[in-house]
Amino acid sequence: MQSAEKASFNDLTAVLALYRSLIGTEGCAWNEFYPGEDDVRQDIAQGNLYLLRTDEGEIVAACALGPDPELDEAEGWDSRAANPMGLMRMAVRKDCQHRGLAGHLLVQVEQDAARQGVDGIRLLAAQTNPSAIALYERASYRRTGTAHMYGLDWFCYEKLLK
Repeated sequence: MQSAEKASFNDLTAVLALYRSLIGTEGCAWNEFYPGEDDVRQDIAQGNLYLLRTDEGEIVAACALGPDPELDEAEGWDSRAANPMGLMRMAVRKDCQHRGLAGHLLVQVEQDAARQGVDGIRLLAAQTNPSAIALYERASYRRTGTAHMYGLDWFCYEKLLK
């Protein structure tokens, strides 16, 4: 299986197209404004955007891991993580879903985060997204609460890294 890699600015258009292709799919909380080009550009500039590619180089999955002040404002987090990061914008190309790619990417991102000294990962999963909820619960993320942000209801998930 592919190894996760960090995105470059050459990937910006393809990542944005991946995100846009998922708008309107079951459980997807995104719209034509979010995630936008500025979100992707910032993720790349900060070295926070991870990708999985096909052998031919096509992007099949992406996610970002980094500081997120808005995420920190949500209530319901477990305070045991002293240096947590936020997992955001997990996406798998429609024709590649249900093959374990999101879980594979998640494991690699967690390993990279632990090497960087991150001791916890926090994320929001839309309460209407059963695939995301199942992914994070399979990966041993613990539901720590709920939040109402961006006009939607979310489950707060957190995982402490060793």
